[in-house]
Amino acid sequence: MHVLDRELVEPFDAFWETFSIELPEIEALVGRGHSAVFGDQSADLTAPDPPDWLSLPDPDLAYHVAHELAHILMTNRGYPKTIRGTGYSDDSSEARVGGDLEEMVLHPALQHLLEPFGFERGLILERMAAGALRGVRSSPVPERGSPWSFTWAMRYAELQSELPANLWSPIEAIYKERTPGISGLGQELAEIVLQGDCGTREQALDTLIQCRDTLGLRVDSRVLVLDPTTGNLH
Repeated sequence: MHVLDRELVEPFDAFWETFSIELPEIEALVGRGHSAVFGDQSADLTAPDPPDWLSLPDPDLAYHVAHELAHILMTNRGYPKTIRGTGYSDDSSEARVGGDLEEMVLHPALQHLLEPFGFERGLILERMAAGALRGVRSSPVPERGSPWSFTWAMRYAELQSELPANLWSPIEAIYKERTPGISGLGQELAEIVLQGDCGTREQALDTLIQCRDTLGLRVDSRVLVLDPTTGNLH
């Protein structure tokens, strides 16, 4: 398969052969770098400039496209999502924190889908680590218990899960030096996600609810968890 005239190298073909039946009519959209697959970093929205991800090395590009398709696959399979409670606006801290919470729990589930194929993403991880290191080193430390502190804690958990030890260790050290309380909460969230496994839709649902409750976001229905397969709100 190709995206914007770039060939998607192995193991992308193996990934596509496994999941293409669940992703009908997507191939042409991938080829065009369309926003239905790539969101706000798509060729139709960045034109006339190419999207930044198009400059990735071949292995990282193959991973990036598979990553975006895995999000669609998980949506089609009914993985849970967060929604803001009634009375909270689209631009509220509740909406933002809910989005961060969903990402923290669903990314391990996504990696569970991709791991068997052996994708490489060295440059993507290096860029992720560099951005996180700059942020945690120079950004003002949020007040503990604030929505922004929850975002920092969730980012701690997500980075610990995503990064290899050599990239994570310097970030962890600065976190613990500058924000020991937030780091502790991040570690608690990381352990919940690890124990929850998140390899199935049901596990991801249970883990998302448990992390939401750990952050106290169930109070006043600030963040709700939707099971799309049943329509139930938790």
